[in-house]
Amino acid sequence: MSDLSDAMNTKGFAMTRLFRWIVDHPKSTLLLVLLTTVLLASQMRHMRMETNIEEMLPKTMDAYINKQVLEERFGAADMVVIGILNDAPRGSTTPIPWG
Repeated sequence: MSDLSDAMNTKGFAMTRLFRWIVDHPKSTLLLVLLTTVLLASQMRHMRMETNIEEMLPKTMDAYINKQVLEERFGAADMVVIGILNDAPRGSTTPIPWG
């Protein structure tokens, strides 16, 4: 039990030291935050946002192949997501009685 309390005291001590340093060095803290922000912002040009689910799925995945078949068969590329809410005590794991 003492090992756990020692670890908690060590972490608490480290956080206290960090907070104390931040309070005692506001200009250095602000400079560090600004430098970090500039560094991260400079990498935004390498970011790519993809909202097309077809680009995210491997072309050999069953879901992708089935989607392509449905598009060819019905001529529509729109996706519909259906959510089912079950208010039973066990939620969606409630078994369905078959007989």
